[in-house]
Amino acid sequence: MYCRSCGNQLNEGQAFCDKCGVRADGADGPGPQHVIHLREKSEGIAAVLSFLWAGVGQLYLGKTGRGLLLLFFYILLTVIAIVVAFRMWDMGNVLDLWIMSILLSAVLLALRIWNTYDAYKLAKEYNDHLRSHGKRPW
Repeated sequence: MYCRSCGNQLNEGQAFCDKCGVRADGADGPGPQHVIHLREKSEGIAAVLSFLWAGVGQLYLGKTGRGLLLLFFYILLTVIAIVVAFRMWDMGNVLDLWIMSILLSAVLLALRIWNTYDAYKLAKEYNDHLRSHGKRPW
């Protein structure tokens, strides 16, 4: 016979475990309960990561698909902006270059602001679900 708490070998008729002191007959109630503590995610860290680079805050929160999609989309828009700028510069079209630069910068800034808010909101949802259900939401 073995102790249900620590696994120590017990002799027949032994009332208590020599090693941990738990009753051998189980009168103390159920065995030890293991508690897993899940850590909350910081809303601030998620927002800052997403502000620094689109999608990274979502990756931090475990939303891998969303994070990679935002990361890819942001990189694609940045590459398009650079290519358009070089093409217009080569054509000597400075006014159109300024207009296009302002428009693309506004789109990238709007994406960055939305992305930062999205990461903050997802972190709050993650933490609320963790507090109420005791497990990760996704």
